Amino acid sequence: ASVLALFEQIRQEYNISIILISHNISVVAKFCEYIYVMYAGKIVERGTRKDIFTNPAHPYTWALISAIPENDDERLFSIQGTPPDMANLPIGDPFAPRNDFALEIDYEKEPPLIEINSHHKAATWLLHPDAPKIQRPKELEHRLKSFRKVFKDDEE
Repeated sequence: ASVLALFEQIRQEYNISIILISHNISVVAKFCEYIYVMYAGKIVERGTRKDIFTNPAHPYTWALISAIPENDDERLFSIQGTPPDMANLPIGDPFAPRNDFALEIDYEKEPPLIEINSHHKAATWLLHPDAPKIQRPKELEHRLKSFRKVFKDDEE
């Protein structure tokens, strides 16, 4: 944590940007203003911190946010399956085999980055106009409620 505090001090003092690459989504939530979510070497979602933590669109982002622990007693959410072989990526969306919400097209064609708003895009066929409407997981909705409250409080 002290290293991140030092990064923040340097960033502010010199008015510079810092690129932070991390597997720790909690650190990303606290430190980063603009976020790129990557899976299997591909950008699956990008947006502001508020976009990503209040309205995530890609199922991998959903899973990452769902896995953020809220208290010590809680059983942690984990993503089913194993990551793909980077030397032999599957056809289509590489996250599809681990995605409970994967559509048939996910196994056939890689989704493009689809615009949600001018600064938020996600590579998921679930955003296509012809895609079925789905309910996001309840674990995710529970986490998003907490994040939305934090962002609402920050605006006031």
